[in-house]
Amino acid sequence: MRKATKKIDTELARYTLLNTGVVTVKYHPGIDINIEVARQVVVDRKAFVEGKASPILSDIRGMKFAGDPKTRAYFQSKEAREGVLAGAMLVDSVFTSYLANLFLRVSYKKQSFPVKVFNDEHAALEWLEQYAL
Repeated sequence: MRKATKKIDTELARYTLLNTGVVTVKYHPGIDINIEVARQVVVDRKAFVEGKASPILSDIRGMKFAGDPKTRAYFQSKEAREGVLAGAMLVDSVFTSYLANLFLRVSYKKQSFPVKVFNDEHAALEWLEQYAL
């Protein structure tokens, strides 16, 4: 049974470490991902996990999605990918799923870890758990 072992709320998201080793990131409603937000989310995630690599579930339901070139380039950077063993995006609509898959194809051309889009949280967590240390 999955249980939260650690939680923190920031201005942008709620971070939860599960007993399975998966970290969930639930963005607050209406957050618009741009370069500044992307950088802060990475800083917050790294501080939350205290340097430990882990699979990450990004719950982007209810979030505004911007895919400007600077933000995409940042998510491709070594700095942004550091400490991520696998990544899953949780979406709530077919349109968001399409955008998320497009974002992943463009942003993660040279994937250093597995990434996948889900509309079911349980399925996403099960998939991520195979990558937990």
